[in-house]
Amino acid sequence: MIQCHQLRVQIVDKVLLDNIDVSLQSGKIHAFLGANGAGKSTLLKCMSKDLSPSSGEVIWQGKSLKALSFQSLAQNRAVLLQQVHLNFGFRVSQVIQLGLAVKTPQKQPGLVEIAGLFDLETLLEQNYLTLSGGEQQRTQLARVFAQLGQATQENLTGKWLLLDEWTTGLDLQHLQSIRQVIRHYVDLGLGVIMVVHDLNLANQMADECHLLKEGRLCFSGKTSEVLTTAHIEVVYGVKTQRHQTQNNAWFQVL
Repeated sequence: MIQCHQLRVQIVDKVLLDNIDVSLQSGKIHAFLGANGAGKSTLLKCMSKDLSPSSGEVIWQGKSLKALSFQSLAQNRAVLLQQVHLNFGFRVSQVIQLGLAVKTPQKQPGLVEIAGLFDLETLLEQNYLTLSGGEQQRTQLARVFAQLGQATQENLTGKWLLLDEWTTGLDLQHLQSIRQVIRHYVDLGLGVIMVVHDLNLANQMADECHLLKEGRLCFSGKTSEVLTTAHIEVVYGVKTQRHQTQNNAWFQVL
């Protein structure tokens, strides 16, 4: 479990997060949504230890995040931030191997196995800088999944994956296939925290949703209870209509 207790982030006179209290259980997909500047990425950075809060505390699996080293965290969580910049012409295989280089007691998956999950088998020897935006994103996703280790319940239970706008640049086919990969890992015990803007993607994927507005957590809980037209209007200031079929539901902005 990851717990945030009265988390606050203030830079000079601007409050980015204000009194955030939330508990996240592993083995679930947690989606954080809100308008631009709501504090989603800031909160993700606090939970990954990429940013220290001004006050409050993050409890990671029963221990204070402050007390955990980046080396120990790397064995139990992987992080994909919104912007990843590589200035050198690494091959795709070398980028993925950055994830495989993390020392773990569990047997690691093979390079080709991970590449296959993200449709990268034919691109392994290609220069990363020559890839399209979507291909680069799939490569970065392969890197963080490689860091998690083998897709077994023994290995993944209690581990976490933190994703900030992971859908950037992905076409429909790869978006769908990677959704299936994420769900498979979650079913094996992985906890996922994702920052997304797509209401319908969150509605389809997330077990729990958390809506932020101006640095505050407004609504938090089961997706079916949190993603409502009333809550969406409060957080985004727009009216939506919810459509329901037998197997699916989606929101339309009016």
